[in-house]
Amino acid sequence: LLAAEDHGIPVFQGYGLSECASVVSLNNTCQNKTGSVGEVLPHLQVKISEDSEILVKGLVFNGYLNKEENDKTLFLATGDLGFLDEDNYLYITGRKKNQFISSFGRNISPEWVEDKLQTTSVIDQAFIFGEARPWNTAVIFSSLDTGLQREQAIELAIKQVNETLPDYAQIKNWIDGGYAHSSINQALTQSGTLSRKKVFKAHKKLIDSLYEPETVS
Repeated sequence: LLAAEDHGIPVFQGYGLSECASVVSLNNTCQNKTGSVGEVLPHLQVKISEDSEILVKGLVFNGYLNKEENDKTLFLATGDLGFLDEDNYLYITGRKKNQFISSFGRNISPEWVEDKLQTTSVIDQAFIFGEARPWNTAVIFSSLDTGLQREQAIELAIKQVNETLPDYAQIKNWIDGGYAHSSINQALTQSGTLSRKKVFKAHKKLIDSLYEPETVS
């Protein structure tokens, strides 16, 4: 968004979901806070639950096919995490189903860290794992050529990102997942995007091994 702004390209971020038909909030040429997904539209009500989930009420859907009709008097749980600022601008921090809790009891939204990693010039895609663990592991996908320079470039990028993060969110170890968007990584969905579940499944043994206690000789 900042790069687009620097080049004079009018790009504005918004947020919506099909169940709300579909736009919930939107930035525009007159009202824009970069980093937010815009001000909540006047025909909707948005509130944030105690566990940071975004709840919406107003123009919402009737319900899912072959299921009980939706009660429109209640707030719809979106499954997204975020917060509202003092001006009613909405910010998205992650997906509730992806949030994990470290062994120290800290709630971590992996998208927050992943986005920071993916803004570097060497990391195309990143997935963070650390459920019930004392520190976080990243699976990194990059378009850089294999070799020592690739490893060093990724190490430096992670170090720079770690310097902007609190201790509980930092990356201690990482795994090279291979080339970004490559079919050989066995983690692509049919649409060509990476699946978090498939990435974890493909690298689970190696991820688990990183947490094994060091043996004393």
